[in-house]
Amino acid sequence: MLVSKKIKIEVSSADVATLEFMQGKCRGLYNWLVMRLRNRERWNFKEMKRSLQESKQHDPELNQVYGKLLAEVYYRLDGAMKAFYRRLKAGETPGFPRVRPRHCFFTLCYPAMYIKIENDVLTLPTGGGGKHGPKVYPNIKAKLTEPAPEGFREVAISRDARGDYYASFSHRRQEEDQQQGEVVAFDLGVKTLAVRMEQHDCSGRKVAGYLSKHKKVQKVFYPGLADHPQHELAKRQMSGFGALIAFETGSLANANQMLRKVRVCSLAESLGGVETLISHPATMTHAAVGEEGRRKIGITDGMVRISVGIEDVDDILADLEQALAAI
Repeated sequence: MLVSKKIKIEVSSADVATLEFMQGKCRGLYNWLVMRLRNRERWNFKEMKRSLQESKQHDPELNQVYGKLLAEVYYRLDGAMKAFYRRLKAGETPGFPRVRPRHCFFTLCYPAMYIKIENDVLTLPTGGGGKHGPKVYPNIKAKLTEPAPEGFREVAISRDARGDYYASFSHRRQEEDQQQGEVVAFDLGVKTLAVRMEQHDCSGRKVAGYLSKHKKVQKVFYPGLADHPQHELAKRQMSGFGALIAFETGSLANANQMLRKVRVCSLAESLGGVETLISHPATMTHAAVGEEGRRKIGITDGMVRISVGIEDVDDILADLEQALAAI
């Protein structure tokens, strides 16, 4: 059985900058390939992969990215395109590969043979050197907070919404026969789910109420507000109204100005977590839908979505207040 162990790593500010540089270049390469496909270029894995050298000539900084990371971009997009064609053939919603937004960390995947671990220090290679001249970015040294599993096959470096970095080690583990009456797995988070949902709902109502009265907000979409078209239906169906809110700022420029100022709220696409996450649907979750598609479902360039977490609600409100002041 293939499993993954996720371990938090400690990296210096210089190494953080190197990781950000390499993931930014990988994300840029991925997005460029996606845009070529959107312009009706036919996907051919081998031909696309051969174009990497042309890309390096166009952007010499790609030489400073470890080669295996750049190659992984093509394999990742190849998997996305195969999934697209499979869904299309099955008559399902195809889901064409989307452009990765600037704020999202593009996971860096290293095969085990190209990394070293000594005394709980994980060494990740960078590019440059040799015919490309001196290395601009030294190899990354990351401190593991717990031992890595034996016999791992691959390491994926990721970052969460709070800026913490992790190394996920994929490895094989012998499956054991389940004995009658034994529990295979139990998510301890289930124990606190009810308490967390109460806080999500309470804070969500307060944030929605605050936004509905703010002079910089043109409209709020939240079923807990009396002016929502399905407010009565929500009251009958649910015991609470949740923590997902969308609101209208009026324009793309207003939305961008606000989102650049948030500090407590993390700019991210996910939702439903304990941290407050905020996003811009038109350029993030629904970027691939297209302008006409977004217009049909009511998503404007000025719309912002927020998933209210369980932090102190006064901190969330203060963050929104100072961010909206930028509009």
